[in-house]
Amino acid sequence: MIGRLAAGLVALGLAALAVGGCAYRSDIDLAPMADRPSRPVIAPGDYCEATASSPPYMVRSAEGCERIGWDSATRTHLMMIDDEGEEPTRFAPIAMGDDLFLLQSDGGEDTEGGRFHVMLALTKGAAFFLLPPLEREKFVALAAKYTGVTLREVPEKDPVITGGDPSSIRAFLKAAAREALRNAEVEDDELTIAIRDRAGVPDHEANGMQTMTIIELVTTIFALQGET
Repeated sequence: MIGRLAAGLVALGLAALAVGGCAYRSDIDLAPMADRPSRPVIAPGDYCEATASSPPYMVRSAEGCERIGWDSATRTHLMMIDDEGEEPTRFAPIAMGDDLFLLQSDGGEDTEGGRFHVMLALTKGAAFFLLPPLEREKFVALAAKYTGVTLREVPEKDPVITGGDPSSIRAFLKAAAREALRNAEVEDDELTIAIRDRAGVPDHEANGMQTMTIIELVTTIFALQGET
């Protein structure tokens, strides 16, 4: 697991989640249909990396952007990560309060490494920031503080959440997100987020609306980091 927030934690992080990277793992469905929001938590469109240090903010739209959609029937976000006509990867969102959302992908079958992969994201309108996972040892120690939350050790892999009420597990994961941010030593000059733009256009300065969104999202990131 990573210990700092650097330029890679943007839209491409969702592609990493699709293959199980930078995600927590669970045997328990933490995003049942009844709990999913009826509207998208990330506005559909192309998402590109944007610098989030001091203005002017730069949007890197020339390459590396990813398209995110929404399926209202299943209440899942769709990540278009290939051009070969394959089914997009789906992520079910769950609100956790304070603009923090759980994004869960379903592996489709029970495995030793956990059927469900979970990422946490802070969102503001047409922008989002993927949070890093908490380091293994601290993740295990924090879980012990939450009654009923149990982990299953997996050789040479991160532990899998295997027991607990979904609401308790979500509270635990929110605490893990806060702790991970504090440990990440976020610095303005290395912080990037994902923002909606037009994929393939030349890199450019953020427009007025994007600038406001970036400022709001960065404020939210540091607010979560500073919670007690």
